[in-house]
Amino acid sequence: MPRRSRPKRRRAPKREFFLDVWADALKNPAKAFKDQSRSRHTLLMSSGHLAISGLVAAIFMIASGHIGSYLPLMYIESLLGQLFWILLAVAIMIGSIIGWLVISGIIYLFARLLGGRGSYAQQSHLIAIYAAPLSIISNFITYFGGLAAMPINITPITVVLSVISTILLMYWAFLLTVALRTEHKYSAEAAVMTWLIPLFVAFVFVGIAISAISLASFAHL
Repeated sequence: MPRRSRPKRRRAPKREFFLDVWADALKNPAKAFKDQSRSRHTLLMSSGHLAISGLVAAIFMIASGHIGSYLPLMYIESLLGQLFWILLAVAIMIGSIIGWLVISGIIYLFARLLGGRGSYAQQSHLIAIYAAPLSIISNFITYFGGLAAMPINITPITVVLSVISTILLMYWAFLLTVALRTEHKYSAEAAVMTWLIPLFVAFVFVGIAISAISLASFAHL
């Protein structure tokens, strides 16, 4: 009887600095994802990427005063206020990780339905190594772009920020497609449909919810 070929075992990942991994994923995603897919990554290991981006998001949020503006200054500067900021940062970090796990889980479900053969942990890792730096870049642009627009409040800066955000979003979708193709070993069309279908379903549900709320509001007039 012919012997069954054993699946190739993935090696333990070598120690790499976060910034090096992120730079490779953004500059040469096809090679970076292929190299990363050869190693075995756990969800715990990969969550560090999202923890760092979540911490950066918390710092930008605190610096921009989105939450601080609603709290008395004396309270913020007190010991209890400092504890609040620490808990807030931890909550945002945890929220980033949970959001990453949930979104990756939904994508993984559709990937399997469309013939994908990869693992959830490996797919989540490939998503993490590009989602984290893009999230930091997005927060950076939003924060400093807002500071630049505040003194003069002109439309061109807003337009430029919108264009940059759109480019980042398109590149995000491109990287997700490459990551899915690399891990699940299927076609580019299937990779695109893997994230496009749930995105379309989400838009439909949001549209239905908004329509229902609008109809309910008019009914009470």
